[in-house]
Amino acid sequence: MHDESRIEIATYRLTEGTCNEDFQQVVDAVAADLKNSGSAVGRRLFKGNDGVWVDIVSRHRTGPGPQRSLKKSSVFPMHKKCMP
Repeated sequence: MHDESRIEIATYRLTEGTCNEDFQQVVDAVAADLKNSGSAVGRRLFKGNDGVWVDIVSRHRTGPGPQRSLKKSSVFPMHKKCMP
């Protein structure tokens, strides 16, 4: 039996020309992938007055074998839009 819990915290500042809606598409794509990962997922997304986004993801998995990784190919094309 494999029992694993993680909390991941990431901060983002969108590049010039990237709107909040573009970033939200990335967030939604990652959330959909996490939902299919076999883990219980909690997620909080905040945007500060300074324009910095804080993404907090908690995952807990109990079951056989290691956790499946995210499908990088499904997220990366949109993710590049939000990178400097």
